[in-house]
Amino acid sequence: MVITWSDVNDTNVQTFTIPAGNFTAKSGKSYKCSKVNAQGESGLVTAAIDLDKCTFSVSIQDCDLDVTSGEVEFGINFTGFDETAEIDLQ
Repeated sequence: MVITWSDVNDTNVQTFTIPAGNFTAKSGKSYKCSKVNAQGESGLVTAAIDLDKCTFSVSIQDCDLDVTSGEVEFGINFTGFDETAEIDLQ
């Protein structure tokens, strides 16, 4: 899974990568990792993906985000899913 965080101009992109081997299969098509060291940017990632329910949650701790106000772009990519969204932090 790859998580990206940047300004809306993509001039300051931070990438947090969690290799698939860090996820544990749960029931059905549900996968989870807990406090995994991200590759790329530093941080501890906890994530849950449920492909049956089409839901996911992501938490990153102990990271130093470069963009913390204004409009940011959040992206997530795993398997065939690749989406980004602009978020206003003001």
